[in-house]
Amino acid sequence: MQKISMTLLVGFVIFVGYLVVSKILGGDFTNQLEVYVGGDKILHLVLAFILSLLSMMSFSEKFSWWKILATLMLIITIEETMQLFLPNRYFGFADLIAGFCGLICGAILYKLIKTLTKIRYE
Repeated sequence: MQKISMTLLVGFVIFVGYLVVSKILGGDFTNQLEVYVGGDKILHLVLAFILSLLSMMSFSEKFSWWKILATLMLIITIEETMQLFLPNRYFGFADLIAGFCGLICGAILYKLIKTLTKIRYE
């Protein structure tokens, strides 16, 4: 299962990278996706949620959940701060908070699933 989650994580990171490059180059796909999901804050939340969940599934055997979460928060903070220097990108504190909320919700769901499956199979 860990190999599958790692493959999904890599594919997801490539997809998000495409969204970032598309936005920098002024492409319309990312803007259309933002509209489709209900706005850029929702997109930040959903993408961070998926990133957190896949990262927890991929790395929980090697690292504790809080180290994974802290690393993801650092990465999202760096990515959002870099937007100050990129064309067609804008730093937003609300985007950062939406990303953090998504990361935390993903971690909570992961921990809940792990706890419930552990209880069920004991």
